[in-house]
Amino acid sequence: MPMTSPQLKIGSPSPCGCRVTREDDDNGAVRIVYCRTHGAAFDVLAALQTSAKLLERVLSTATLPATEQNGVETTRAAVVKTIHEAVDSYGYQVA
Repeated sequence: MPMTSPQLKIGSPSPCGCRVTREDDDNGAVRIVYCRTHGAAFDVLAALQTSAKLLERVLSTATLPATEQNGVETTRAAVVKTIHEAVDSYGYQVA
């Protein structure tokens, strides 16, 4: 279930501490400065996505005993499920 976020005004922090600012460059682009909690959450999501790619590579290239193969597949499935739940909840995707 997607979560709604508060409407942010430029220069005013959200309840968690995230805020929207304008860049100092000529075009005045808008950017989000994340609070520690959200910044860490996005870093963890990026690490999970990297882990999923590496586990997929292990599964496609390595010859593993059946018990290890099953363990890697189970771990990869759990990582992918967590990624999908995070993306579905927050509408955020790491490149």
